Amino acid sequence: MKKTVQMLLASVLCVLAYFALVAIKRQLLPSANVLAESALLLLIFAPIVAVALAVLWRKRTFAPETSAAVFVIFLLGAACFNLTVPGLADRSFSLHLLNAFDRSANGMTEADMRGEFRRFESYAVRKRLREQLRSGILRGDGDRYHITASGRAIIATARFLGDLYRLDLRIFERRVGPVDPVPRGVPPSGSGAPAKTRSAPASA
Repeated sequence: MKKTVQMLLASVLCVLAYFALVAIKRQLLPSANVLAESALLLLIFAPIVAVALAVLWRKRTFAPETSAAVFVIFLLGAACFNLTVPGLADRSFSLHLLNAFDRSANGMTEADMRGEFRRFESYAVRKRLREQLRSGILRGDGDRYHITASGRAIIATARFLGDLYRLDLRIFERRVGPVDPVPRGVPPSGSGAPAKTRSAPASA
């Protein structure tokens, strides 16, 4: 029981310390890419946690299995935090839309919501482009942009995961040109559903 309490308390303290580190860094020196920044801080902070747990183990304060469990729980907690809190707050259109509703005194129509989406989309494209250029996933060539070897490795991994989990993500299609979204309820090509065709006008 004592080991379990030690493990839980130490895990919570490590995760809270990481949360505080991210918050302090964002308050003092914010960057455009909050996800990359949080991941970098995790790479810096994780070895510090590992050393601290090793010291506690060497001093026989923690058992080896307790130190290992605390480190694993810390990594999982930090990873979940990075994928949810900064990611949702920074990239979620749903939160952007709720904020627009909160600012609106008279509510919003569906047309207003589509307008908000266009504004969010324009902002998101510019923001993502800057992030991808800084990270080396894209490279600029005049007014055009091209994917780099790093970008191709990332999308290849995404395609592999899409195939592995049988995801219906048309953004992973291997074809030239823009990807046209298929409306919900419309069967994909090759599904055997009959296609609707317009009958040709009868000749005189």
